[in-house]
Amino acid sequence: MKILICDDHALFREGVAHALRELDPAAKLLEAADGAEALRLAQQHADLDLVLLDLQMPGTDGWTGLGACRTPAPRCRW
Repeated sequence: MKILICDDHALFREGVAHALRELDPAAKLLEAADGAEALRLAQQHADLDLVLLDLQMPGTDGWTGLGACRTPAPRCRW
């Protein structure tokens, strides 16, 4: 399973990543600290299984940012 965690708070990302590793040690976890990085990673990893996206972080404007990130990874759960 490949999961993208997008949040501008590093401590939150680390906490979520820790919890996910406990559930599935084999999961590949990617992290983004802003909207631009989230979009770049979504474009580079079209095989994402899950994206956890903060709708209020730098570089994104909420639902529009979600749509932009979703386009390159259409089979992914959001």
